[in-house]
This record gives sequence, C-alpha cells and structure tokens, in this order.
Amino acid sequence: MKVTKVVAVLAAVVAFSGTVFASNLTDLLVSKGIITSSDAQTLTADAGGASSVPAWVQNMKFSGSMRLRYQGDWAQNASTRDRMRLRLLFGVETNPIENMSVAFGLATGSLGQTGSGITDSNAATRNYTFSDFDKPTIMVDFAYIQYKIIDGVKITGGKVKGDTALYNLRQLVWDGNINPDGVALNVNEKIGSSFEFFGNAGWYTLGEGNSSGKTYYNPVVGDTLTANGQMPDVYVVQPGVTYKSDLISAKVAVAYQQFNTKGRMVFANDTLSSSYLVTNSINNINYNIIDPSGELRFKNLVGKYGVSIFGEYVKNINSEVKNNAEGGLYGIGIGNDGISKFADWNLSVAGRYLMSNAVPNGMSFSDVYGGTITNGVRGYEASLNFGLTKNSWATISYLNYKNINGATVDKSLGQFDINYKF
Repeated sequence: MKVTKVVAVLAAVVAFSGTVFASNLTDLLVSKGIITSSDAQTLTADAGGASSVPAWVQNMKFSGSMRLRYQGDWAQNASTRDRMRLRLLFGVETNPIENMSVAFGLATGSLGQTGSGITDSNAATRNYTFSDFDKPTIMVDFAYIQYKIIDGVKITGGKVKGDTALYNLRQLVWDGNINPDGVALNVNEKIGSSFEFFGNAGWYTLGEGNSSGKTYYNPVVGDTLTANGQMPDVYVVQPGVTYKSDLISAKVAVAYQQFNTKGRMVFANDTLSSSYLVTNSINNINYNIIDPSGELRFKNLVGKYGVSIFGEYVKNINSEVKNNAEGGLYGIGIGNDGISKFADWNLSVAGRYLMSNAVPNGMSFSDVYGGTITNGVRGYEASLNFGLTKNSWATISYLNYKNINGATVDKSLGQFDINYKF
C-alpha cells in the first residue's frame, strides 16, 4: 500500500511537471528501492517524458546576483550622506534553435519622470536606496536576440549587455551598468596557441529623431541654432588582441566611439538629458573619441599572487573641440585572479582624470564625482575584495575626486558591500 501511494503521488508530480526534475526524481526513487525501473518507465511514458517539454524550456539557463551596500558620501563644505542600498540582478537565457540565443534580465533601479512618462532615472546605476520600507523597482535590464553567423562571429540586437558592446577596462567612458540599445557585432579568432584577435562593433540609439524645430543656444559657436531633427546615436569600432601564457596574460584594444549628438534632441535618462545636454535637451557637440586601453598581468609574481598594471586614454578628436578634450586612467592590482573561496582577495588602486569635453557627461563611472564632469574631475580610488564563501565576497571601496576647473571641491565616497552570485 505504501508503494502504491508513493507511485500515485509521483505520477501526479510527473504529470504536472513533465520536466527533467521529474525524471531525476524517478531515478532517485528507483535507486532507493522505493519503486521499480518498470514503474519509473511507465510513469515517464504516461506523462509524455521529457520530450513533451519544448527544447527551449529544457535548455534555459538562469543567473543572478545580489549586493547589499552601505555608502557614505562626503563633500567639501557639505553635510555627510549615508545610504543603505540594494542591487538585485536576475537573467534567463535559452536557445530556441541552433546558433541562436534569446535572453533577458531584470534589475533593481530608480524611477524618474520624462514628460508624462515614468522611466529609468539613471541608466548608470542599478542601485535601489532603502527608504520608508518602499518596495524596490524592478526593470528590464537587458533583452536581446543573438545569432552565431559562423564560428567566432555573432550578431546581437536589442538592449545589449555592456560587455557585449565593447571591452570596458575600468569604466572610463562607459559606466558598467549601462546596457545600450541597438546592434552589436563580435568577432573572436585564435591566432596560434597564445594569441586571440577580438573585435567589437556596434550601432546604438540614444533616442528618436524629432523635427519639432526647437531652438537652443550653442556656446561653441556663440549663436542660437535649431535642432536638426536627426536621431542621436553612437557608433563603436574596437579591435583588440589577447595573449596568454603560463606566466603572463595581456589584453589590448583601441576603440573609436562616435557620439552623434550635436543639435539633436535626446529623450534619455535624467543623467544623460540634464547633465551633458543644454536647453531643451539638445547637445552642443559631437564626441569623436579615440580610446586605447590595456592590461598586463604577471602570474605568481608575489608568492602565489599575481600583479597587474592597466591603463586607458581617451581623447575627443572632434575638430570643433579646442580644449578640455582628454582623459586617462592608470593603476595597479595585486592578489588572486578571481574570488572563488574563503580568503581569496585582490586589491586595486587607480587614478583617473576626465576633462569636460572628453566624453559625454553622465556616461562614465557614476561613483566618480557623482557621474558628472561639467568642470572636469581628477582623483584616485582603491578597492579590496575578500572571499567569504564559494559564491560570496565582501568589497571595500574608497574614491576621492575633485574638479579640475573652477573652484576646487573635494568629494569622497566610501562603500562596504556584501555580494552573492547565484
């Protein structure tokens, strides 16, 4: 009677699930001697077996992470700001047909208002700040279709992940939370046993074209102009090379990034549409950015720990921009390559500067001077990661920056994070 009841319950589970879970469950019960192999086969056959579940459901992959953060902000001649923050990420990917993948992700964020619509208030952050026991806002973080054309060549369309758009060393031009909207092309090709060529190219839109004829004052030319009605967009081309040996690894890339924003209306997040844009959300200039970057890592250089040096340089080569058009990043790291278990650690220290016309204001690392470079910024940062368990680690970060032009105002930021990846 007991076995009969178990078989009846299992039949219900298999009938309702029809998944790999049910198949694993029958295998377990057979191994424990609770049911026979014949019973298991009958139950699976009656439910249609795993074959009754579409392939795209069976090969779904789930991923996600959560971060709890304390953050303190200190500014010269201003009060201290203390915040508790949460970041939650969740992603799903599947392969409906051969060589194609479809994926989307959800993330916490902050709401804002553009006209009569409620939108993402800042694409450069996924943080939710605790307030009045409010429930965090969940938004679509990425959503794309990707197709492998041939081995080593793939094309992606939709809200593309930032690391698919380009190799982003330390968020000098793009904050790591920004996932652009458009199309990306990625190429990877082995060159011998140690070298690999990679290339990233893409087109991304910042908003819609609008021929409303709004006027704005352009200080570059010192006159009132009319919006040209074209769609503001971005083109990226980035070839690069990686090298790996038993003792050394390196990655070098040179990007050209063209932000076509001069005289164009931008209906984007609050950061992009208020910080680097002027009256009526119309930009003054285009950004034609040359951006070489690279990292060199020596394995087991200090005992069992590796040491890395890294650097990046950006310059807006638009001929209309006569000054304040450069930026740079340089730093050193030491410790484990990754954090995979208790007591793994790594430490990095870096300095950076960005002049006011080097990159679009609001695009670069949002923790640096609040993400704005209206008067240029210069300073340093340090970050320590320490492993707690297999999938969790703690991070302590400190950043100190001041503006380059105008009255010097120091701003510092401290963060303590508990991270978990699942």
